[in-house]
Amino acid sequence: MEYKIQNLEKSYGKLNVFKNFTMRIPKSKITCILGPSGCGKTTLLNILSGILQPDSGSILGIEKQTISYLFQEPRLLDWKTVRGNIEFVLKGTHSKKERHALASKYIRIVGLQNFEDYYPSQLSGGMIQRVAIARAFAYPSEILLMDEPFKGLDIHMKKSVMHAFINLWEKDLRTVLFVTHDIEDAVSLGDEIYLLSSLPAQIRKHFTIHIPQRHRSETLPQIQEIIAQIRKEFEK
Repeated sequence: MEYKIQNLEKSYGKLNVFKNFTMRIPKSKITCILGPSGCGKTTLLNILSGILQPDSGSILGIEKQTISYLFQEPRLLDWKTVRGNIEFVLKGTHSKKERHALASKYIRIVGLQNFEDYYPSQLSGGMIQRVAIARAFAYPSEILLMDEPFKGLDIHMKKSVMHAFINLWEKDLRTVLFVTHDIEDAVSLGDEIYLLSSLPAQIRKHFTIHIPQRHRSETLPQIQEIIAQIRKEFEK
């Protein structure tokens, strides 16, 4: 089971971002789009989410799916608490009682049960990102798009946020597509990793990792080999 992007084309004036671009996104897996800044990663997410329209090409299977989008900035509502931010995305689809129960569930999974009444201004950067991820998972979607979700976090915060993300993802195995320029982030989370070329973007390399995210380590030979291959490609 998979979604398909076929012969995608997108240009801004004379700048060709995608030309005859094709890739597959497996369902219930974490797919990573890896590449340097300016290679079309965010444009791809914006096309998949409907924010942008492609010039041509087709995206098969996604048109009827509900999508949640985690942007580079957490975009929490400053005037709402941790609980309020999560319950906000459930309005219109769940009763008040259901919203409360679901928010409690996601707050617990990301380890913020002691901070549910805190406002964003009272939280650390890592905690804010955990709330944003919990809110994205709480939204009843089939597909989750994430744009550089760990950018700007120090190593300790990143590990904490990644752990919270894995806890959430393991609960429902949602289809996730995330973009990053960070090799370690890609290898830590991606079941499928697509390395993009410079513009017009094409897939330079495709890697598959079968090791469960929770058991991955940079000391494992398979992980070391993939990191080395990706770094070699980056140096070309």
